[in-house]
Amino acid sequence: MLEGRQLRLFLGSRAILRGVDVAVGPGECLGLFGPNGAGKSTLLSILSLQREPTSGALRMFGAPAHVDDLALRRRLGYLGHEPGVFLGLTGMENLVFYGRLYRLSGVARRAEAALSRVGLGPFRHEIVRNYSAGMRQRLALARATLHQPDILLLDEPHQSLDPAGRDLLDAEIRSQCQRGGAVIFASHEVARGYRLATRLMVMRRGKVEWQAEPASAPEDEFRRALDGALGGGVR
Repeated sequence: MLEGRQLRLFLGSRAILRGVDVAVGPGECLGLFGPNGAGKSTLLSILSLQREPTSGALRMFGAPAHVDDLALRRRLGYLGHEPGVFLGLTGMENLVFYGRLYRLSGVARRAEAALSRVGLGPFRHEIVRNYSAGMRQRLALARATLHQPDILLLDEPHQSLDPAGRDLLDAEIRSQCQRGGAVIFASHEVARGYRLATRLMVMRRGKVEWQAEPASAPEDEFRRALDGALGGGVR
């Protein structure tokens, strides 16, 4: 579904990504781990077609992928550090707006269902400015999955969520994979990320330092690899 080869990004003379290979297929869930500044968010910004790499090749669904391909971007769902919702609109109005951007049919029905799925049904007509941080994150998840994307990209998606919200997010990730979609997420949630991912990737200083599948890599091996990238201190 997605394949990136030797992806590099430079800001001036500074290398942010230094030749990263990444791939994900139907039903797969790739977890990105590493310290702040490792390049995880930058990689996700490239994979979500928000910026072009300086060099390297990115393909999706068998064809080259570029930021100006709007049809391709509609097949992606993205949740970044910021929820990306309009504070002056209600939860319902937010999803209807995005549903129209995605050119969905039955937008109101889809929006209602999405809000109920993330536990915001009773608050659908409340202005988002009055939502808590966790509620905004739930709304952002509903936005990112409203159009049932083929590839879901998540950057620290568990932040601001309470335990129930985190479990709900995990269920969404698993559902995405079970229906044949793919997920790529970046996380500092070590144990939770290990359980969710079908493949693990540890990054440091813009490069991939270690990767494996949980089935072949016990959690303590993963933690040692991540500990090395972090310079010690993985709990």
